[in-house]
Amino acid sequence: MIGKEIKNKKSITIPEVRENLEKRKEQLGDEEELTYEQKTTMQYAEKFGKAEAERAKEAGQEIKDLDIDEKLAVRLVNLMPFNEDQVNLVFEKERFDIDEEKTNKVLKIVDDLREATSE
Repeated sequence: MIGKEIKNKKSITIPEVRENLEKRKEQLGDEEELTYEQKTTMQYAEKFGKAEAERAKEAGQEIKDLDIDEKLAVRLVNLMPFNEDQVNLVFEKERFDIDEEKTNKVLKIVDDLREATSE
């Protein structure tokens, strides 16, 4: 990573990371390999990013449409909480209060993503 510059900084979901690294690996072909950091990240993303990247991105956008910060929306998609307590833990350190209605909408979105992943 020495000598590399950051061109764009954006929060993305784990499935999107996996997809980006797969594209990068294809671009490199047989002549080059992913770096150690990229390989480690790819292993993590393959293990924990089971959803399709496009569907995870859509779920993140649906959560953002509830007036929730992009960073928190991505975190919710990555964690896929099962109940209200887990959703509230994501917001614990933030200066953002989430009401019960939004919490239930987030859980519905995440449940839909989880179901799409298990198919």
